[in-house]
Amino acid sequence: MIPKMTRSHRARKLKTTAGSPEAPNAREPEEPSEHAAPAHAGEAGDGGDSGDGGTNKQDGPPQLRTAYREHLEAFNADLLEMCDRVRAAMAQASEALLHQSLEGAEDVLSQVDALRELKTRCEERGMSLLALESPVASDLRQVLSSIYIVENLSRMSSLAMHVATLTRTRHPDAVVPGPLAGFMEEMARLSDAMVAQTRELLLHPDAECAAQLHTIDEDMDDMKAYLLNLVTAPEWEYSNREAVDVAMVVRYYERFADRCVNVGNRIVFLVTGLQPEQYREQRDGDYDLKEKFATIERRFTRK
Repeated sequence: MIPKMTRSHRARKLKTTAGSPEAPNAREPEEPSEHAAPAHAGEAGDGGDSGDGGTNKQDGPPQLRTAYREHLEAFNADLLEMCDRVRAAMAQASEALLHQSLEGAEDVLSQVDALRELKTRCEERGMSLLALESPVASDLRQVLSSIYIVENLSRMSSLAMHVATLTRTRHPDAVVPGPLAGFMEEMARLSDAMVAQTRELLLHPDAECAAQLHTIDEDMDDMKAYLLNLVTAPEWEYSNREAVDVAMVVRYYERFADRCVNVGNRIVFLVTGLQPEQYREQRDGDYDLKEKFATIERRFTRK
């Protein structure tokens, strides 16, 4: 192999061949400009060797993509763990509520710090993905949706803590009068069914399954309406304290279900890029995105 000449070698050669008739036409290959971009960051003026300490330009993007995917998978794993913890907390809080278990309520409340730490870790992962990886298109939707889901799961954990706190406060008395325990059992069952479906959506996002959370939520809303009507009726035969406690528990379960619906709405957006109302209209044949865009253009374009 012919070694590449340095600038000093080329200068001496030009001097020795200046009198030759071929000299004006004999041009050496030009050296790369000093301002040319380096092949990779490790070569930029560090004076070091070009061994395997750097990454070439072709290998860079795939490696960055792999790092992004690993970071995103870690974020998703934390989301699943948080969802599992929330489901367990609400199930245990419901059990303590129905059986006046002080130990069960205390156990739920002892999980506050762990859930808060998990939430913080999820938030940091989400912010890091946005700030350092700059995701776009579907990746951006996934990261943004996950950040919103973290907040909803956090609120769900707080609602489980509220149920446990009320149980501990009233112990050894029951929070809910015995004849109404069946209603609480049903609301606890609906809550567990909704958070179980929420977890499944985190594993396997599906817009249609996410939209079905509204159906279960309607059953929860019916239970809430019935019980609130019951505790405010003149025929209420228990104490005012019990009326307030029942109303509070009903509210906790209803808000828990609403948060599950919120997660489902984010899944719909993640999968389709549409808001839930838009998705339902499109699914039912009443939604035409192009027509809506055309209407907006006609209304607001200035001529």
